[in-house]
Amino acid sequence: MGRILFGSTVNRVAREVEQPILVVHDRAFRPYREIVVATDFSDASIAGLQTAWDLFPQAAFTLFHAYDVPSAALADARQDGRALLTMQEDMMAKVRADDRLDARLGGKVSVVADYGAPEALLPDYVEDQRVDLTVVGSHGHGALFDALIGSTAKRLVEALEGDLLIVRHSADA
Repeated sequence: MGRILFGSTVNRVAREVEQPILVVHDRAFRPYREIVVATDFSDASIAGLQTAWDLFPQAAFTLFHAYDVPSAALADARQDGRALLTMQEDMMAKVRADDRLDARLGGKVSVVADYGAPEALLPDYVEDQRVDLTVVGSHGHGALFDALIGSTAKRLVEALEGDLLIVRHSADA
């Protein structure tokens, strides 16, 4: 119950402020070194990556993309490892070519792609890789949009356990 209440409070604050929100679970004893950025290459996720780079340029960054496919296609997709490798190569090429990002960032980013729901895969990745900070870009559509459509960022806030940076991106940003 506490986790749900915490998640809803953070989501409410994230909808109401324009500034990035850093949610810290435990006292940090060193600077963030390993940062994972949830990405779908939307403007919101790119804004999250750039903001994290601006705040923590000394860190190593991993872009994490979860590609949610229908369960019937999942078995076939997982058997073809070349598709994931191609997806990761495409992600890296997008980072290097994206003029919204600081050019120096390209050399400090690795990419991870997998099949499944982001809110299921990312928390496991964060725990397994001992990630210091997770970054989530939010579109900032508001409560009605989230209630009707749902929001991956909202579900990630509720699922993730460690420190979290939420970067809101609006269409006029």
